[in-house]
Amino acid sequence: MYKRKARSLDKKVHARYTYAWNWFSYHASQRLIAFRYFLLIIGAISLGYFKCLEMKLFWYSVFICFFGMMVCVAFFLLEIRNEELVNCGRHALDRLEEEMGLEIRKDDVDRRHLRESLQGTFYFRKKQNSKKSEELEKPEKIPKLIKDITKHKFWLRVIYLLAFLAFFALLVERIIKVLN
Repeated sequence: MYKRKARSLDKKVHARYTYAWNWFSYHASQRLIAFRYFLLIIGAISLGYFKCLEMKLFWYSVFICFFGMMVCVAFFLLEIRNEELVNCGRHALDRLEEEMGLEIRKDDVDRRHLRESLQGTFYFRKKQNSKKSEELEKPEKIPKLIKDITKHKFWLRVIYLLAFLAFFALLVERIIKVLN
C-alpha cells in the first residue's frame, strides 16, 4: 500500500514538473521567436523606408516611419506579456524545486554563477602586483548594473527602444524636410 501511494505521489510530482517546465520552455522560446520576427519585420520596414527615399516618396517615408514606431511599441508590449508568461513558469518551477530540494532557479535568481561567467571579460582585471597574467582581481560583490545588463530582458527591451527612437528620429527628419 505504501509503495503504491509513493509511486502515485511521484507520478503527480513528475506531471506537475513536466507541466511547469513545458509552460516555461514554450513561453521562453516564444519570446525569442517574437524577437526574431521583430528583426525581420524591422529589416523589411527599413528597406521600404530607404526605397521610398530613393524614389523620393517623402510622404510614404513618413508613413513608414510611423508604422515602424508602432511595430516597435507592439513588440515591446508583447515582450512584457511574454515575460509575464515566462515568470508564471518560473514561479511554478521555484515551488517544485523547493519540494524536490533543488536550487537551480534560486541560483539563477541570486546570479550565483555570474562571477564564473564573467571570467575572461572586461570585468576582471589583472592583479596589480601579479607577474602571472592568469591572476585576476575578483571584485567581492558584482554591482547591480552588471547583473542587470547581463539579462535577456535588458537587451531585448533596449533594442526595441533603440529601434523606436531610430524611427522617431527619421520621422522628425522627414517631417522637417517635407515642411521646408
